Amino acid sequence: MTNTLVVLLGAALLLPAAFYMGTGLSIILFQYRTTGTATGAKNFVDSFISPVKMAIRTFTILSTLMMVGSAGLAIAEWHSARKWLPIAYFLTVAGAATYTIKIMFPINHKLAASPDDAEFHRLVALWKRRHNIRAVIWSSEIFYMITWLVLLARKGR
Repeated sequence: MTNTLVVLLGAALLLPAAFYMGTGLSIILFQYRTTGTATGAKNFVDSFISPVKMAIRTFTILSTLMMVGSAGLAIAEWHSARKWLPIAYFLTVAGAATYTIKIMFPINHKLAASPDDAEFHRLVALWKRRHNIRAVIWSSEIFYMITWLVLLARKGR
């Protein structure tokens, strides 16, 4: 892979990482206050679960592209110490996907089953706590690629 393609691939990996970080943080900053309170258990499926189902398709495609791209970047950087950053990116994306499937989806399924009000509020609080962890994982993805680009830029000086 040429140097130009390597740089473009690394830069391209910033976009989905920024998308993930933005999604995670915007949920915390803008939706937490109203999640579950303004909608209540009755309207929660329409106002939250339905958009989540649509987002799953987008995130599945993004995660796949992120893992393929970071694997390619790690291979291209194999003889450089910088290879550990796309490897960490790959592992973080795979870890976030696994965390979402194993930890978040079961809570989503219980919320979609229209539980009684007490169980609903307990599940929403649990979902928020688990999402905070996932938002940190998502935010670390962009850190790896920014660090990679900074190291690459410093090499050029």
